[in-house]
Amino acid sequence: MASEWPDTPLGEVCEVNPDKRDSSWSHELVEYIDITSVGSGVTNEPPKLIPLHEAPSRAQRLVRPGDTIVSTVRPNRRSFLYLREPAANTVVSTGFAVLRAKKGLQPRFLFYLVSDQAFTDYLVSHEKGSAYPAVNANVFSVAEVSLPPLAEQRAIAAVLGALDDRIELNRKSARVLEGIARSVFTSWFVDFDPVRYNIKREGEERAYERMGRAARFGSFGEDISIIDKDGRSRPLRSEDIHRHVAHLFPNRFVDSPIGEVPDGWRVTRIQEVCDLGRGSSPRPIHDYMGGTVPWIKIADATSAGGRFIYETKEFVTERGATKSVWVNPGDLILSNSATCGVPIFVGLRGCIHDGWLHFRDLRGISRGYLFHLLATISEHLVHIADGSVQKNLNTALVGDQMLTIPPSRILAAFDLLNDSIFGKVDKTIQQSRNLAALRDALLPKLIAGELRIADAEKIVGRTV
Repeated sequence: MASEWPDTPLGEVCEVNPDKRDSSWSHELVEYIDITSVGSGVTNEPPKLIPLHEAPSRAQRLVRPGDTIVSTVRPNRRSFLYLREPAANTVVSTGFAVLRAKKGLQPRFLFYLVSDQAFTDYLVSHEKGSAYPAVNANVFSVAEVSLPPLAEQRAIAAVLGALDDRIELNRKSARVLEGIARSVFTSWFVDFDPVRYNIKREGEERAYERMGRAARFGSFGEDISIIDKDGRSRPLRSEDIHRHVAHLFPNRFVDSPIGEVPDGWRVTRIQEVCDLGRGSSPRPIHDYMGGTVPWIKIADATSAGGRFIYETKEFVTERGATKSVWVNPGDLILSNSATCGVPIFVGLRGCIHDGWLHFRDLRGISRGYLFHLLATISEHLVHIADGSVQKNLNTALVGDQMLTIPPSRILAAFDLLNDSIFGKVDKTIQQSRNLAALRDALLPKLIAGELRIADAEKIVGRTV
């Protein structure tokens, strides 16, 4: 099969960097995609919506639906993305090569062609510069690729696309689940909705007693209804209030050093409820690289695209690990440099770079509660981070942050719900990792023509 496919310079069937923003571009707002926001076929964060006059000078390349973007800087990091439906005002960094399929090349097949590890190896072999290795656009144009007939391109893209579509669906599902957990945390521990609900309910009970009417409240888990003197029933609606846990919460607020808090809740500092430390990097680091111990860096959190780190791009030796800080699955860490203030859970045993803070020996709070707390104050942490050129946090800054501690019964109820949600998130991510591994195994074989489409379809059909 592959031997029958002609080798073709990619530039003959693909435009490289076809459009550039100029003075005639009419949009006042830019959806900007930078290299740091793109992983291997996924987005680590949505495009930044910024006014055109505030856009960085590198926000130049224009894209269309079906384009593929590939980072020309440090190609070994494998930052690339298929743009299914970019907004009309999307602009990408000049650090990307924009590839647009011409007649005879199926757009999504083009994406898989350049996302194959073999193509990455080709780019790495042509990079220039040691401190800032990169390739120029011509490297894409002259690349020789084996090009199957268009019908076979479509079939290959459909097989691999089915896996990627499922992975993307899982990513969206995980984000929705994380959003639900975050909303519950905000409702219970930031807005104190159940307390306000209790206050409102008590006030309405008294009001109806004064009016000579009967008030009947539903039992646990049921809607509350009011029955007037004529026997008519009407519901009491209280959006975004978790009525089924209201009985766990008090019905009044009290003053505290940080303002009103629910009665019976404790106010303290993070450093009082856990042991806070910082990661460590063996020096000189190059003497300890290339081992087998996972080396967790900030870039691993960026490429994870979620709230769990399951793999790393770099590894240190066992000797290097003795000079670092070990973490275990389930540990909570917080970025303290570069993109600082981002909490994330560790999904593997390894060592953390000194760009991380870690939290151990939690007292009176849970990891889930602390995670959501840190996520809630993330912007505040960025604001207080010191350093004029590069933002940095430290254990003193984070440890000094105030927090409220609810009674154990409320924390237990939250943990039960949060652990269930994050358990589903973890399961979804693990499924996506398996799907990605299958895709990565099938991709080179399909691109090289070593695997029949029908056989690949059967494998994918049993999985998706």
